[in-house]
Amino acid sequence: MSQIPTGTKVNFLKAFYDNANNFKLVVINSRQMDGIDIGGTLSGEGMVRECVENIGNLKMNTLHSSWSTKAVMMDSHSIPRSLLCGGVTGERYFKSGKTIANQFFVYKDQLTPETVIPNSGFEIRYIHKVFNQDGSLIKQEGNVYVEQGMFSIFEMEKMPSSVTINKKSSNAGSGGTPVFRWKIEQPDKGSLVWRVTQF
Repeated sequence: MSQIPTGTKVNFLKAFYDNANNFKLVVINSRQMDGIDIGGTLSGEGMVRECVENIGNLKMNTLHSSWSTKAVMMDSHSIPRSLLCGGVTGERYFKSGKTIANQFFVYKDQLTPETVIPNSGFEIRYIHKVFNQDGSLIKQEGNVYVEQGMFSIFEMEKMPSSVTINKKSSNAGSGGTPVFRWKIEQPDKGSLVWRVTQF
């Protein structure tokens, strides 16, 4: 008899800017049955994977994960710094905007075709804002060419949300993460390294 999980819960693990210049948010996804973590592996021949759709101007679409029998899995969301700012001296820019990644999880086993897990919907938010030296927000979306003192704030967050992907829908999951923010400043004179500070 199939035992389709009734939901997915997200627990925050860590958020950081790595040595390869990627902003990362790492969580643990736990499959649940009536609000209780299943733990270990799914019963029988059950398997799960994610479906993701990105909407916005910062990230292109993400590949779906492969099928897994694990009921508890690590999940990493990331974006390279190069999608948020770049250019050479005199032509440096920030890319202002946002991407909302809709995510839900699907289940299948030998008796059950691919089925959306009912309460497994989440939004992963990538938001990048550019500011003048005096702290005033630049409302232009897209590439903003850097002038002296300009900086940007990038934030990531994962939160439960009802989502629809390819005409299939899931209600909101549970759990989530705090909002994490980094300040990005242009390289010092003679350097190619953008300055990134988490706060």
